[in-house]
Amino acid sequence: MKPVSPSFPAGRSSPTPKGIVETTQPNGVAKTLLLSPGPQEMVYAIEALDPPTHTFSVRLVASGRPDLTVWMDADVTLLVTSGTQRADSCRRLKGRIMCRWDYPALEARKPGTWTVHVLKTTAAPSMARITVLFEPLT
Repeated sequence: MKPVSPSFPAGRSSPTPKGIVETTQPNGVAKTLLLSPGPQEMVYAIEALDPPTHTFSVRLVASGRPDLTVWMDADVTLLVTSGTQRADSCRRLKGRIMCRWDYPALEARKPGTWTVHVLKTTAAPSMARITVLFEPLT
């Protein structure tokens, strides 16, 4: 997978965290983010298991119809999605949006603490649950 720079909304040229969550999420444990009305960015850390020997997936379930941009900072920036409202890997069901992205083993990435960024650009509040799961290659 080739590293990609996230596409930021007009007026944004770099990720500037607004809401930093202080704890590191263990592998495979969902993080629930309460996103206030209006645009908001939340940032939290995950424990990345050895990327060259593990695949990983990112799962997102959010209430309402938020447009979310999700990216992770490791030793490079990995874009997950530049908008959940137009992502092919997202679907709507019963007032929620559900997304899943699967990644291969990333041979050049390092294990350790990675930072997850979630940027909401829509007005309505939302609750988002994000799970990053690293699994050993089989």
